[in-house]
Amino acid sequence: MNRHLTLTILFLAFSFFNILGQDRINREKLNFDTIIGSITKATGWSYNETQGEWIDYDNVISNDKSYKDKYPSLKGPWMMSHIKNNFIKLQTKSIKHLDTVYYILLYEKWCGQYKYPSIREDWGCFKVTYGLIYTESEYIKLSNFENSVDLKSIGYVQMGSAYEGYEESKFLDLIYNELNNYMGRNYGGFLFPIRKTADGIIRFNLPDISSLAKDYNFEKEYFEIDFTSFSELIIN
Repeated sequence: MNRHLTLTILFLAFSFFNILGQDRINREKLNFDTIIGSITKATGWSYNETQGEWIDYDNVISNDKSYKDKYPSLKGPWMMSHIKNNFIKLQTKSIKHLDTVYYILLYEKWCGQYKYPSIREDWGCFKVTYGLIYTESEYIKLSNFENSVDLKSIGYVQMGSAYEGYEESKFLDLIYNELNNYMGRNYGGFLFPIRKTADGIIRFNLPDISSLAKDYNFEKEYFEIDFTSFSELIIN
């Protein structure tokens, strides 16, 4: 057999067995390193044009006054799951990925759907958790803004449905994949708009995952909370 051919066959055989012998190495697993804090209550305000009144509810923005006088028993998960602007809890956590720190705003809310949508019967409520991802330089803007700030995320993930609850390990896997997908890209980001009144009260709207071009109208609706409570989300 030709010497060069023999050497080539031996080299290929060695390479093949070397590949087969390589160790199986799992990828990096993310963990939440620090819990900054959380908010579980804020007053949602919305202006009702017809009645000329501001309507308020806990943790949900709605200008429908009927939940106050006609159907007060429906307040809570049932009402909130019918209205997009609601939350159960806002919480900030940090992670480290490839030696870079990111901050995750976990935004838990009520959603719902009909079991039989064609006849609009059997409404069911369930929780959905969003994870808005921010760079450290972006999120730290909360620590020193004066009148207003619009935080821009670099990506987001979500988990939760009528058939699936929140599971932290899976949620972190989703964040890992999202960071890899958006690493170094500038796609605008979903806004988390926050305003401070002259007397120090904080007003904010939740990030609208349905639109990058969302126009937040603080003249008509917002959540309101005192600065001390809101500071739970701020990096110290």
